[in-house]
Amino acid sequence: MAAPTNFLGINTGTDAKRATITLPGGIPYVLCFITDTGRLWFFDGATVGGVELALAGDVPSRTATLKTASFAVTPANKVYHCDSSGGAITATLPASPAAWDQYSFVDTAGQAATHNITIALNGANFQGGATNPAIADAYGMLQLQFNGSQWVQVP
Repeated sequence: MAAPTNFLGINTGTDAKRATITLPGGIPYVLCFITDTGRLWFFDGATVGGVELALAGDVPSRTATLKTASFAVTPANKVYHCDSSGGAITATLPASPAAWDQYSFVDTAGQAATHNITIALNGANFQGGATNPAIADAYGMLQLQFNGSQWVQVP
C-alpha cells in the first residue's frame, strides 16, 4: 500500500524541539501546537523549522466607534464615526504612532459641512505639511496611514 499523500498529522512539542520535529512516516504535513509558547506551526517537510501560523490576536482590529465630541485617537479603535451635529470635532492622532498605523474618520451624520471634523497631527506632518487635515463635506471620509515619518491619505 502506498503512503498517504493528503493527510494532516497533528502533534505537540516545545519551542526548543521545534527544529527537530519530523513528519511521521508517510504523512506529508503536520500541524504542531508548541506548548511552551502557545503558538501553532505548520510543517511541510521542506521548510526547515516549519512555518509559524498567525492567530486571531495577531491580526489588527478594525474596531469602529462613534464619537460626538473631540477625542484622542487610540490604537484600540481603527474606524471613527463622527457625529458633529453638536459642534466641530477634533480627533487628535497619537504622538508616537507606529509605522503603518492606519485610522479612518467618517462623517456619519452628514454635518461636517457645517461643523468640520479636524484631525490634529500631534507633532507629525501630513503629506509634507503641518496643516491639520479636515473633513468639510457632508458624509466625507478621511483615511490616514503613518508611513514611518508622516501621515498620508490612503484610498
